[in-house]
Amino acid sequence: MRRTGTVAAIGLLAAFAALMHWPVLFQGRTVSAFDLSYELFGAYRAVRPPDFVRAQNPLLTDPVQQFQAWDLAMFEGPLRFPWLWNPYAGCGSPLLANSQAAPFFPLKLLVYPLTGVRRGFGWVCLLKMALAGGLMWRYLREVGLRGSAGLLGAVAFMACGFMVAWLQWPHTSVALALPLFLWGGERLLAQRWRSGFLLVVLAVALGAAGGHPETLFHTAAAAGAYLAWRLADGVRERARDWRARLAAPVGLFGAAGLCGALLSAALLLPAVEYLRHSAAWADRGAQSRTAPPAPFWAVSRADAARARDEALTYLLPNTFGNPRLGTRGWNERSNFNESAGYVGIAALGLGLLAWRYAGRSAWARALLALEAVSFGFVTDWPWVTRTLGALPLFNVALNKRFLLVFCFCHAALAGFAWREWRRAERRSAWDAAAAALIGLALLALALDRHSVFARSPYPSLAAFGARSLRHFLLFLCGSAAVLTLGRLARPRRLAGGLLIGLAALDLYGIHFD
Repeated sequence: MRRTGTVAAIGLLAAFAALMHWPVLFQGRTVSAFDLSYELFGAYRAVRPPDFVRAQNPLLTDPVQQFQAWDLAMFEGPLRFPWLWNPYAGCGSPLLANSQAAPFFPLKLLVYPLTGVRRGFGWVCLLKMALAGGLMWRYLREVGLRGSAGLLGAVAFMACGFMVAWLQWPHTSVALALPLFLWGGERLLAQRWRSGFLLVVLAVALGAAGGHPETLFHTAAAAGAYLAWRLADGVRERARDWRARLAAPVGLFGAAGLCGALLSAALLLPAVEYLRHSAAWADRGAQSRTAPPAPFWAVSRADAARARDEALTYLLPNTFGNPRLGTRGWNERSNFNESAGYVGIAALGLGLLAWRYAGRSAWARALLALEAVSFGFVTDWPWVTRTLGALPLFNVALNKRFLLVFCFCHAALAGFAWREWRRAERRSAWDAAAAALIGLALLALALDRHSVFARSPYPSLAAFGARSLRHFLLFLCGSAAVLTLGRLARPRRLAGGLLIGLAALDLYGIHFD
């Protein structure tokens, strides 16, 4: 019976990833913004189609100019193993050492020899999304979330804003390491030393092969903080034998990380050496050293406005524009990808409701703390950026990319809250009151934002605001109905299936294409 449930869960997650990539499966298409070539390169302007007006998404220049070009050159072109040097970039430049070429990423090695790079890039994206859902589901199963609770968290993570917006970048390849890190950490805490050790080694190796050291740093830092919180929680509950409980998990986690780094040394050492010559690294270091001192507790109106706007994009995606919709100019304060944190209305509300149940689970408390810190980094909140952000390595990293950690935590907490919400023995009027307050608060924010669009003198913006509000109301009301059904005693499986289907439709409607 347990094996049947596992097969069904994996099948559902694979089917959802296939749905998000159905043109790749059924139309022989691939994932590429090649139409940008007609704007970027003079050689292509002469042969662009007569009906070409503009590129569909002007933010996707990196995949076209770098990642797909590198893959073609390495797997089908003139560059040969071990891909150390690219003589075709300017006067020549390191290729393996730039990390983002990621020639040893396992999905590339699996797919490209079978399909070629042009079609294979779409398959790599599909498999990457499916693997993200599968690994998240397995981590949630490790901490006790089974059935619809685990599937909800997996669906919300695999198709969240970060995973979709950055899908063609190596960031999401490295993001696969995050659930592996936490899964391994939980195994170590449960004294399952061998499997926990191997999972952490695999997480480091996969992250190194993924091709984005900064994201590997963020995931490793998040995993270390998670493990530290879990251990501290355990020490608080069992104060007598705290030294014995700390030594083995911490030592094995560190040893596993070191082993993973040694296995990946051929990838990491050239990248570290190349990084020493990076102008961006030098500029960020100089900025951190010359930044004017300011008390971390001082919060300005601009700080509050930035946090408010960031939170709005998690509630109403595209509220400040979307380059795919031809509306890039609505908000020039940030890159669209940097604010793509939508996890769906149902997961958003349940993730907030998880704070109500914080006392019931140690791992959920760790994720709540990690989520709060990540949100501070994402919104550039002074309490976080002027303290933790001033630490070595953090002070030269783009910490807004902690958006990955925020999305992961919120998706996992949504599954946790759904499980607690349905537990008949723990029903409480306070639960219903908390859920109602969260729903009303989200509704008030959405209506307030809609009023801005409604007052716009441009019909296209007013129409966009109306469409966004309809989408929000549809899935808010649907989520409320399913939550009500979930409080009933008998149709638990029905409610869980409806909630997962609702979350999948919501994310498909926002993030497909």
